[in-house]
Amino acid sequence: MGVPELRDELHDYIRKADEDSLMKIYELIQKIHEACDDTDELNEPEFSSYALPGDPLSDDEFKKWIEHAEDSQSVNFSEAKSQWADQKKNLRKLIR
Repeated sequence: MGVPELRDELHDYIRKADEDSLMKIYELIQKIHEACDDTDELNEPEFSSYALPGDPLSDDEFKKWIEHAEDSQSVNFSEAKSQWADQKKNLRKLIR
């Protein structure tokens, strides 16, 4: 299971969970973060900043960036354009 599929499955669990289950999930996540001593192991790298001026990427950082792009979900351009057009119509209706 790749990262996108794992994320989707976790989101499904959270959406379906009742209050007690959500609290248990939250407590588990807090314990994991505490166990990692606030390291960045659980945080997804911030790749959007690579477009900004700054220090050049190391070979290892570049490889991680490529791996992240390969694991990320992609969107069909036509589908995204259609969804944006629908969203734009909805926003215009709300403004009026």
